[in-house]
Amino acid sequence: LALEKNVLGFYLSGHPLESWRVDIESIATVNLGEFDESLDGTTVRAVGIVSAFRPKIDKKGKTMAFLTLEDFTGRAECLVFEAAYRKFGSVISPEAALVVIGKVRGSGDSFSLIADEIYTLEQAIPRLTKSIVITLSANTTTQKQVEDGIRLLDEFCRTGECPCFIRVSDGNGRSWNLFAKDHRLRPSLDLLNRMREIFGRTAVRIVLDQ
Repeated sequence: LALEKNVLGFYLSGHPLESWRVDIESIATVNLGEFDESLDGTTVRAVGIVSAFRPKIDKKGKTMAFLTLEDFTGRAECLVFEAAYRKFGSVISPEAALVVIGKVRGSGDSFSLIADEIYTLEQAIPRLTKSIVITLSANTTTQKQVEDGIRLLDEFCRTGECPCFIRVSDGNGRSWNLFAKDHRLRPSLDLLNRMREIFGRTAVRIVLDQ
């Protein structure tokens, strides 16, 4: 995919973030290609691929870095000062999928980010997720899906502190919210992928504090 982007200027085979789209929709509070002036000076969460990475030695001899992050909508520059680079620099590399928490600095019709925290998606999901929600249809969910789901929840039972909620709808406007109170989980890409193999890609979502 990186070769496609370098040669063609776009991703021919699909965006490298596509497999994480559902989680990115939950994590990101800003689209990199869409500047909203009301966000200027606020702290946001951005998710993107590192399409350019340039470390630099500042006037004090400390290492900082300039990144270009790219998501489904466009790109934005990200400035990582020495303190943040010292703490999070080890996760930064070309083509890495990163979650950046930082302040927005507007400039015309675009913006840049001043990074405070930087995580890989694998690190961000257990750190930021407050709950997992599974949405099911009473009309289409099979007995096998229910049995497989229960086995999976039992396998990950008490691995963490994250609650799991199950929302069931009947297709006629009625729904029920169920709380798996004995199943406190540790969110991870592996757990989410296994849940989605059972219930479907969009049926499983993470919820973060805003």
